[in-house]
Formats: sequence, C-alpha cells, structure tokens
Amino acid sequence: MSTDKNKFDIKLKKNLFLDIAFRLFMWLSVSFAAAYLSISNSTQSSLEYFERMSPVIMTLVDKLGTFGLLLCVLALFLKDIETVATTEKVRNAMSGNLGGFVRRTAGDISLWTLGALSAVLATFILTLCSTKIQRTEWWGGVSIFWLIMIFFLLTTFANVYVRREGPSPFLRLTKKPVCIFLFWTFFFLFLVWKVAHTPILPVAQPEKTMESIIDIASKILAFVGLLIGTYWGAIKYLRRDEHFPRIGFAVSANFVGYQNDQVLFEVLAELENKGVVPIKINDLKFKVRGLYEDDEIKTGDESIRGQIRIPHLLIEGSWVPKHWNYTFIYPGVKTEYNYVATLPLNVSFVRVEGSFSYDSEGNSHHAAKLQKVPNKIIQPTVDTLCR
Repeated sequence: MSTDKNKFDIKLKKNLFLDIAFRLFMWLSVSFAAAYLSISNSTQSSLEYFERMSPVIMTLVDKLGTFGLLLCVLALFLKDIETVATTEKVRNAMSGNLGGFVRRTAGDISLWTLGALSAVLATFILTLCSTKIQRTEWWGGVSIFWLIMIFFLLTTFANVYVRREGPSPFLRLTKKPVCIFLFWTFFFLFLVWKVAHTPILPVAQPEKTMESIIDIASKILAFVGLLIGTYWGAIKYLRRDEHFPRIGFAVSANFVGYQNDQVLFEVLAELENKGVVPIKINDLKFKVRGLYEDDEIKTGDESIRGQIRIPHLLIEGSWVPKHWNYTFIYPGVKTEYNYVATLPLNVSFVRVEGSFSYDSEGNSHHAAKLQKVPNKIIQPTVDTLCR
C-alpha cells in the first residue's frame, strides 16, 4: 500500500522549509484552539494555564528534544559517510535498515519537538494577549520567546537536512572522512553527555514557575550557544587558506628543432606549491591538440564556449610514470615535468592541455596554452654541401 500523491504534497516535499512552515501553521492553529477551549472551560486564567503547562513541556523538550538532536547528528553523519564512501558495501550499510531507522526516528522526534514548541508558543502568545503584564516582567517574556524561536530554528534546520536528499552542508567545507568523523563525533558525544547530565525537573508550583522556565531556558540557550560557537569555529578552521592546496599550474610547449622531417619539442608542466603543507598529486596528464596549415578555422559549439576549435588530437600521455602512485611537491618548491615528443611539419598551431588530481582531495586542476609552431629554418645537410 503506497501513500497518496498530489501536487500540493509533492510541492511541500520538494521544499522542506515550506513543509515546516505549513506544519507550523497547522500546529499553531490547533494549539491556539486547544489553549482557548481549556482556559474558557476552567476557572484558571491564561497565565495560570501557561504556568502549569509550559514547565512540563519545556522540560520534556529539553530532554527529548536534545535526544532528537543527538539522533539528527548521527543521521547526518551516516549521510555524509554514505556520500564520501568509496565502496558500495559502506554506502549500503549507511543507507540500509539500521541507517534508515536512525534517519526516520530522528526526523519524527525532531518533528514532535517542533510541534511541542509550537504548543508552548501558541499558549505564550495567547497569554500575552489576554494578560496585563508589568513592564518589569517583559524581559522574562522576551527571553522565553527568543528561547523558543532559537530552539525552533535549530531543530528546523536539523530536521530539514535529515529528511532532505543529499549530504549535510558540512561536505561543502571538506570531504575528508577523518574530518567528517571527528566533527560529528564531537557533537554526538557532547549531546550524549548533555542528555545524561540534564535532570528531569519536577512540575513546578505556580509561584516557582518563572524560575523553572528561566532555569530551563538558560540551559538550552547555553547548549545552543555552544553548538553555534563550535560550528563557527570548525568552519573558520576549515576555511583557512593554509588547510587547502594552493598550486600554481602552467603548461607549455618548448620547440627544440627539426630532424627527419619532424618537429622535436617538449611538453612541459610547471607546478609551484604556494601553500604551507606538502601536496600529493596523481593523474598528471596532458593532451596536445593541433591545427594543420590547410585546416579551416572554425568556431566550436557551447561545449567549448564558442572558442576556436583545435580539432586534431596529436599526442596524449602522462608526465608521471604509471608505476608511481603519486608525485609530491614541498611548500615553496617549483617543479617542472617534461615529455619529449615530435610533431609533423605541417602543424601550424598546438594547444597543450594539462590536468591533475589531488591525492588527498580527489579534486582536479586544469591548465591550457595555445602556441604557434615556429617557422622551419631549412639548413643544408652534408650531402647537399658535397653536391
């Protein structure tokens, strides 16, 4: 049995933030109605209702919501490892029954947390609108409002990135499995410690309600602040230039001379490590394309962005021997690689194209250069002089 499909539901699934907004509207509507009916059919004032309801829900949100974030961290870790894994076995393990159970549970608990926060928010707004509050008490109300909104936004982003297709935004910074493991492990262990060391507070008496709410608020705000600070610090660390490869890469052709009706030349690659750490590279390859003297100059299509087409592939090879796993360049060192080859005499222009991959990152780097083949200088041979 499959679920119903309709255009509205598909639209929400394509934009999960819009889906959360729709759910928020429904949660707030139901919570407003429930709070209004409960207050109307009892002798309690709206403030008394809020004082009795909010500590219970906020305590549960503090405990179960943190546990939900713990599962979200684990789910995002599994998604990131699934993306960077190089073997099918690991990818299947990350997205299998156990991984799917973790992701689904994380999404459901975080959605419940958002619903609970919506109920507190609706009752809080109803209380503000129906109760006369002294000016000196407004700071407490503002604190509670921002506490709910911060935790709501944090849980919303966690829920969206768990439920959406694809990895977490952390993979935009690095795809190194070690960094991914350390980053998410830190958050996971911290949340485990947070859940284990946060006591479940008893239901507060009316006269102690504000103290209980502020106590819970301070704990959650401190936790949120630590999460934001740690995430910001990790981003700053990973975005520092010295932690990324900085390679100057240039290719060219060095025409040496003519012999046996051929042009003898070198295909050159120059790499300079401008960073502060050694760089390992592999797949240091090149192509030499040519334009013959009798070729007509033609403009290429969109695949080469309308540039002049150099149609003939003359030479293709590698600057690194096949039995080398990689080559490396130390910081501040400029290294030149060459490959000796020949060209037919009727080649007028050549385009040298080079590329390589970083051994640690898997990203590629490209360079190209168009050069004119020098005019032939015909020198008399010994046989010609003897004649």
